[in-house]
Amino acid sequence: MPQTELETALANIYPQDLEKLAADLLSERGYDVEPTGTTGADGGLDALLRDGERIGALHVSRTTSGRVREKIRSDVGKVQNHERTYDFFVFITTADLQGTFRRRLEAEVQDDYGWKTDVWAREQLRNTLMTDHQRLAREHLGVDPNTRLNDHQDQILELRDNRLDRIQDREALPNSIPAGPTLAIHVVPNGVFSTEYADHPDDLPSLPLFGHNKLAGAGKSLGNGVVAYNSRFRTEHPDYVYLDEAGWIEAVSTEYFRPNPSGAGGFINQDMDKAVCTTVLGALRTFCELGVKPPVYVSVSLLDVENYAFDTGEALHFEPQTFPNRYAPPLTGLERTDPEDFSPETLQPLLDRFWYQAGRSNGSPHFSNS
Repeated sequence: MPQTELETALANIYPQDLEKLAADLLSERGYDVEPTGTTGADGGLDALLRDGERIGALHVSRTTSGRVREKIRSDVGKVQNHERTYDFFVFITTADLQGTFRRRLEAEVQDDYGWKTDVWAREQLRNTLMTDHQRLAREHLGVDPNTRLNDHQDQILELRDNRLDRIQDREALPNSIPAGPTLAIHVVPNGVFSTEYADHPDDLPSLPLFGHNKLAGAGKSLGNGVVAYNSRFRTEHPDYVYLDEAGWIEAVSTEYFRPNPSGAGGFINQDMDKAVCTTVLGALRTFCELGVKPPVYVSVSLLDVENYAFDTGEALHFEPQTFPNRYAPPLTGLERTDPEDFSPETLQPLLDRFWYQAGRSNGSPHFSNS
């Protein structure tokens, strides 16, 4: 997770802002930089670089570490097809790369194409902006590079635990739900205790329905927030999604459980994983409209599930173990909150914990390495 405002800003910078930052950074480091007015998505250079008699190509990309090799290979291939001859290649990315992997990429391009290659990843950007180029951090990112984030995890955990108590007791909830086993998701910005996101519930944005990633329209206004639920249920609603005016989201459902007809306890629908991922994505869409900045913390909890186990079906072969009455693993932090960047894999470590508890040693079956 980011520890400074600078790291958070780099993780969430817009592509066009990253291009401007990269051009100014290399200019301050002695290169003549000629922006081309085109971007990598158009197949063009982000900038032409000159270092004395040497000519280089700059490509800039806000991508993920898992896609960076594919991206750099694609960009290098485009540069090779240009009529101009190049002496060096610079690739700047906000991906968080291990040093050995970054150096391997540099060596691969140099060996295959003969160009001296420099790959700047998030660590290199952070280090240089914290030392020699602090002015650029302030100008392009709007942050003081030395300001540390105030981490509110302990307060968020306290908020989460208080909400879980209320849900279990069915006490003053945003919407009435049936008694019994419950799945609860909390998505809470780190700034929830220091930022005023809305003056009044009427100012709050649209919400997703539980298990959906699209916004469903304006929620029902309450005293301190808004709530959304699926109107197809004409009796007691089995789920709801609530956005508090303080900026946190609570999503609750009783739909993913069935009692054991022949004994105590019951079974948990393994599609719980998918519902968590889609609901969190929907929450990020709401946060995007609300102007929430990262990091954001996600909590997933099971309540009143003593003697419940995952419904393994015929495809999964393991000895199922039952859950305690309340199972609430630690928070998972998201350092990128743009819904277009969201990948369910960011929640895999959290969801794996439920399957470890359930007796499956290789975690959730809903991810490719499972």
